[in-house]
Amino acid sequence: MYRVFRATYRALDRALFSRMPLQKQLALKAGVLRVARGMFPERIQAAHASQLVDMSGSLSSDRPWQPPALPAWVKDELRALAAIDPELHPENEAIARASFYSAPWCYDQPGQVYAQLWHSVERPVDVAIAVPWLKTGGADLGAVHVANALAEDLDRRVLVMATEDQDSPWASRLSAKVQFLPIGRPLAPLAPGHRLDVLVRLLLQLSPRVFHIMNSRLGWDAVVRNGLALRQHMRIFASLYCDDFTPHGVPVGYARSYLPRCYTMLDGILSDNTRTWRAWVQTMGVPASLFNVLPFPAPATAAPTTRGAGKAILWAGRLDRQKRPDLLARIAAAMPDFRFDVHGTSVCEQGDLDMLRKLPNVVMHGAYACFDDVVKDDHLALLYTTAWDGMPNVLLEAAAAGLPVVAPDVGGITDFIPAADLVASADDVPAYVKSIRDLSENPALRAARVESLRIKLAERRWEVFVRRLAGIEGYVA
Repeated sequence: MYRVFRATYRALDRALFSRMPLQKQLALKAGVLRVARGMFPERIQAAHASQLVDMSGSLSSDRPWQPPALPAWVKDELRALAAIDPELHPENEAIARASFYSAPWCYDQPGQVYAQLWHSVERPVDVAIAVPWLKTGGADLGAVHVANALAEDLDRRVLVMATEDQDSPWASRLSAKVQFLPIGRPLAPLAPGHRLDVLVRLLLQLSPRVFHIMNSRLGWDAVVRNGLALRQHMRIFASLYCDDFTPHGVPVGYARSYLPRCYTMLDGILSDNTRTWRAWVQTMGVPASLFNVLPFPAPATAAPTTRGAGKAILWAGRLDRQKRPDLLARIAAAMPDFRFDVHGTSVCEQGDLDMLRKLPNVVMHGAYACFDDVVKDDHLALLYTTAWDGMPNVLLEAAAAGLPVVAPDVGGITDFIPAADLVASADDVPAYVKSIRDLSENPALRAARVESLRIKLAERRWEVFVRRLAGIEGYVA
């Protein structure tokens, strides 16, 4: 787009602009320069329209504008300073490579966006939470829990900022006491560096007691670039749950991308489980003392009725590579006498779900809004398949609905389900099949599993969650 704009401008200049009187040229090119700065703020070096016109009044667009040389008085001062530090000599290679920077003095769009956001916030703010958005997902639900607990139970003034240009349907789940500010949309037209400028300036001016990053890339980038400045005014916390993995098994994600550069500027890291973060301590040297385990609360549902042990299995979640729809299809294919009700939004390629759709005992129901709405009386258990994870919230929802769970020993699942009740290998189809058939053929085993999960749910009451949140050093006090 920039090249098209530049080529069009140069063609118009040769044919029209350069033939105009000097004053008209200056007026017209000042307007063009304003438009160019708005569209390509990081590509435009000229600070004034006069830099686009040569001494005779014609545009020098056929040869790129040349930045001015280092002034002689600067060279003289550098030469004198070289007696102290030879690296400062003006003939030194590092000085010779110094580039000219032209401040875009009349480009005010970031300032306009900052003013809009500043006037949208009720001040003061105690805790500012940066999320990418608030929509269906365990991390999003965790952000809602934290914000609501702070506002409702701990009497803190909370601001939740959604930093991506996406809808946030789950913002409606926030308490009326929580301010929600979708900053991603007004920031979207800005260059990436200017988005950071606006967020950092907003944080510095608001000066909350705590800035909490919950899966917001822009929030992490702010700490990378300006973390030392932010730390002078607020404590900085982040939430991390687990690594993602590439198809080749390489761990990726926020922890891998940002912790090595940021952990010295963090006051604490919150995780929903006791297991996954230990890998970051071992492989990246992050101090274990930074981590705080904050298990998310169980859903506030009524005590479940006793459900029949029918020959139907519930699967609920996000259909993507992490949740292993291929494994689900292999398990269902090995159990043609069971019905598999599959609920969830697909983010896979169409071909990745073909095997599931072709199975006669699999029913694809699509997206769901509430877990309780998808549980049927003939569901024997929740089947949970995953390649990696933290502590999945859907397991809490299943337990609250009175369902036992068949899941692999992955991530932080053992915080909620004993390893002896889990499938040892996440790829072991016969082990999944055996676990399901054991529950079907042994009602006493199924009842014991359900009761065990009910006991674990009691450890995740809302008041326990609030108490643990309040006990994190430096977060609330």
